[in-house]
Amino acid sequence: DNEWEGIVMGRYIVPAEMGDSVTCWDGSDEPEDRGLVAVTAANCSNDLKIYLNKKLSVGSVQYQYAWYETERMIPPRFYRNYELNNNAGLRIRSDDNSVTAFNCKTRFVDISSKDFKMTVCRRDYRQYHGLSDVLVTGAMVGEQKRGMLFDLYMSGSDFPSAIRLLERMLGSFKWHK
Repeated sequence: DNEWEGIVMGRYIVPAEMGDSVTCWDGSDEPEDRGLVAVTAANCSNDLKIYLNKKLSVGSVQYQYAWYETERMIPPRFYRNYELNNNAGLRIRSDDNSVTAFNCKTRFVDISSKDFKMTVCRRDYRQYHGLSDVLVTGAMVGEQKRGMLFDLYMSGSDFPSAIRLLERMLGSFKWHK
């Protein structure tokens, strides 16, 4: 197992580039005029797509992190802003004739001593048994003025392998002060 390069995302160190096939770039917003919320973000993906037909491809891996922090916004307003951003994650299109609907499960997990609400969604390929798209969303909860969002999408993967990758990624998250 090769160690992944880590990047600082707010108070976390998280996995960045995974070997030579996945690259990451800064996705941070420009500072707001009012400076109410500081956002640090990174987007990572590979360029691999294998087309099974005109509308269906496999091999894509995409993930993104966003850290939100404020000193000037009251907690209810920060939470509302944070919640809106959590719902704006990765948008995944599909051909309903090729894949099933997403089946999702949500639970709370401890990641480096912080609570996260994690949702793991899976949709299976109708004509390619054993292949699934996997979409994961995570939001750090329990903080009044800071939070981190995490999204991961893998197309055409073996579900148990996708879960092993997710567990390894989340196990690599390190809280730092």
